[in-house]
Amino acid sequence: MVGTDITGPSISKASLEGGDIISLVTTGAQYTGLRRNDVLLLSSLDLESPEGLAIDHLARLMFWTDSMKDRIEVAKLDGSQRRVLFDTDLVNPRPIVADPSYGRLYWADWNRDGPKIEMSNMDGTDRTVLVKDDLGLPNGLTYDPESQQLCWADAGKRLR
Repeated sequence: MVGTDITGPSISKASLEGGDIISLVTTGAQYTGLRRNDVLLLSSLDLESPEGLAIDHLARLMFWTDSMKDRIEVAKLDGSQRRVLFDTDLVNPRPIVADPSYGRLYWADWNRDGPKIEMSNMDGTDRTVLVKDDLGLPNGLTYDPESQQLCWADAGKRLR
C-alpha cells in the first residue's frame, strides 16, 4: 500500500500484512540507496504537499500532484528515478488517476479562477485539457477502464 502525507510531507509505503512504514519520497531526504532503521531514504525535490497519488502497476511507477509546488511528478515505486512531469499551467493540482492499459494520466486542477481536468500520456507527452467549462472545484477523480469513463466529484458543483 502506498500513501501520501501532506503534514510530513512524504510518500510512504507499508505492507498490508503489517510492519514498518517505509518513506519513499520526503522533504530533505537525499538518495543514498542504503537502509537505515528500516527506512529507505530516497530522494527529494522539496516535496511540500503531495495531494493526489496514482499507481501504474504495469510499469511499477507512481505519479503524484504537489498542490503547493504546482507540479506533477513521477518516480519508480521504490522512489528512484524521480522527475517532474509538469510544472507549468498548474495552480492547485489535486486528484490524479492512471490508466496503465492505455498509458494515460488524468488529473484535476483546483484553480478557483479556471478549474480544469486534463490528461496526458504517462511520459508527459500530448497534454490536453479535457474539461474546463461548468466546473467548480474538481476534487476527486476516478477512471473506469471497462467503460472508459472518467468520473469526478466537484466540491463547487455536483457529482459527474
